[in-house]
Amino acid sequence: MNPEKLTSEERPGALEDDDLDEASAVVGLNPTGDQGSGYRLLNDPAKPLQRETAVERHGVIEIQCRAREIVHGKLSSLLDPDDDDSDAFATLLVYDIHMNAPKASRRIVSATVEFEFRSSEAGAPDPKVLKISPSGRVAILSTEQEETTTVGGELSVSAGPEVAASVGVAGRVEKSVSRMTTDEARVTGSIWRDDVYDHPVIARWMLQENRSVKSGVPSFLRCAIVLSRAENSLFEARVKIKADTDWKSSVKASVVRMFGGTPRDDPILFDPSLKPTNKLRKAGYDTKNLGDLDLAAEFVDIRFSTAFAPRKEMLG
Repeated sequence: MNPEKLTSEERPGALEDDDLDEASAVVGLNPTGDQGSGYRLLNDPAKPLQRETAVERHGVIEIQCRAREIVHGKLSSLLDPDDDDSDAFATLLVYDIHMNAPKASRRIVSATVEFEFRSSEAGAPDPKVLKISPSGRVAILSTEQEETTTVGGELSVSAGPEVAASVGVAGRVEKSVSRMTTDEARVTGSIWRDDVYDHPVIARWMLQENRSVKSGVPSFLRCAIVLSRAENSLFEARVKIKADTDWKSSVKASVVRMFGGTPRDDPILFDPSLKPTNKLRKAGYDTKNLGDLDLAAEFVDIRFSTAFAPRKEMLG
């Protein structure tokens, strides 16, 4: 089936554009968005499948999300594709996410990255998010510092009753209390279910800075997803990235939720019949046992201060 000819009526359960006002990145501080923040990514009609760049924005902050690996195959060689109760097919997805605040006075204090998967064909079941990495809470850039608090109160001393005129002496007693505190930047990965059929169709990562040292969030995250699929049919993904930034301006100093132009990117269309990309493993993968991959050991990477290189058309 040609994905270009599919309509929302032909794809019940597929994501509706009208229901996805925040389909991709939310970037730009102005209500109308910064230059480049309104850039919309469309699928090339000549090559609509498996678009490499999921999200790309630049302006007040820069965001880029690109595919590094797309591999379709089977979950396990032990599963029977003809078994109706078995999600025998699988897909490995690896994405690189760059986030940066170009000006030194600005930083991204938190961000959320979300992939939501749906079938692209009428009547076909949605793919399920089987496992992700990083998964759970990952602490990085841990710091320890000593905090000192001064506490005190009034002290009053009076002379005894044998003294005809009572004389009072008052003063303030203070002491310092020290304690060691720790803080860290965090990346938390989780799998979420939809509200209709209770299927795990969402992979989500939350990034938070180390507040103590105002580190900003990691500027680079490589994340991995393994999907299980009941059928070898076309499916799609919507990618949303939201970011909060903190900076001082002449008007106000506070945490501001990024908003502005919110263009709706085309969904990324996946075709299980396409060959593996094999960018990260030149020797290729065992496509009959994608469920056995150790995502954390092979793919995950989290770093601070990595370069961002927007495409030429983004700068025009």
